[in-house]
Amino acid sequence: MPLVIKPNGETYGEREFNTDDCHEYFTSLWLGLDKEGTRLSWSKSGRDGRRAATKGERFIAMQKHSEWASERGIILHVPRDSEYSKLNEEQNV
Repeated sequence: MPLVIKPNGETYGEREFNTDDCHEYFTSLWLGLDKEGTRLSWSKSGRDGRRAATKGERFIAMQKHSEWASERGIILHVPRDSEYSKLNEEQNV
């Protein structure tokens, strides 16, 4: 993982890819970014000055992840009482 990415795209240094990097990547990939290019927040109240994703945005992000896993034969265990499970049931009624 590059230590620094300059505005022109040039990289400087290296470091190990960590769990924070994974969360940032997963979130920006599935949940998306706001108009300023800042990733949205999974938190319902927003965090670190980031806009909270709407319920619909969170639902679509989880659908994208579920589809990605399914295409690769990865089994995701979704709790029956989760927000995603409840929204999924509403969509399938």
